[in-house]
Amino acid sequence: MALIAIAGAAVALMMLNEKGQVEEDDSQVMPREVYEDTSAEGTSGTVVEEIEKVPVIEDEPEDVAPSTPEDEILPNGGVVLEDVPLTGTKWSWKQTNGTGQTMLSTVPDTDQFVLTFLDGARMSSATDCNTIGGTYAVEGSSLSFSEMFTTLMYCENSQESEYGAQLREVEKYHVEESSLYLYLKNDTGVMVFEKME
Repeated sequence: MALIAIAGAAVALMMLNEKGQVEEDDSQVMPREVYEDTSAEGTSGTVVEEIEKVPVIEDEPEDVAPSTPEDEILPNGGVVLEDVPLTGTKWSWKQTNGTGQTMLSTVPDTDQFVLTFLDGARMSSATDCNTIGGTYAVEGSSLSFSEMFTTLMYCENSQESEYGAQLREVEKYHVEESSLYLYLKNDTGVMVFEKME
């Protein structure tokens, strides 16, 4: 009667180190089976080893989403759109929405108020009377005007003074579709402009 013995043994894997020398790695073990071949009667049998290959499973890299900067969320939920740049675009003042008792809403009587952002951080704006000039600074969603000046022609019932005072209070902006929103300090109001074709 044939006896079958099953034994486990560690088969050392041979590896080359950085110097080209052979060294043993016992970190991976392959099981083996030892049994007697009794196919021929009267023989003591032949020892046969059967080595089962163990596949080495490498750790799969985790899926990492590409890092993309989040859209800059600006006041009132708007996002700055790169395809509608400030520079070189003419913006027509449509209204200023006051947010409290400190500033009432304003609607210009004419479409002559046109704001333009020029190269070199300069700004210019036509009004219903004179021309306003100055400089501007943009950092992220922050926008401010400075060094503002105006020509000195007198015009009765002009809204230029109110318009210029509001521009001096601007601290943030955002562009949404064809509209430009200028947010005044202390949340007192929002100047609304439309892109001119």
